[in-house]
Amino acid sequence: MAEQGTVNPWVAGSSPASPAMTKQITDLIDNAIKNISGRQLVSSAEMTDLLLDIRLHIMIQEELSLKPETV
Repeated sequence: MAEQGTVNPWVAGSSPASPAMTKQITDLIDNAIKNISGRQLVSSAEMTDLLLDIRLHIMIQEELSLKPETV
C-alpha cells in the first residue's frame, strides 16, 4: 500500500495528472498505436522512445504541480 501523499499508478484516482495532461498522454499513446498497429514487428528502440515520451510528460506535469502558482 502506498504511503499517504504518494502516487501509486496502480490505484485508480491516485494520479495527480490533470485532465489536460491525461489527454496529452492518451493522444501520444493513440498516435503510437496508429503508427505501429499494421506492423508485425516494432523495434525495442521505438518502444523505448514511446515509453520515454510518456515518462517525460508525466515528469513535466509533476514538476508543474509542485511549483506554487504565481499571479
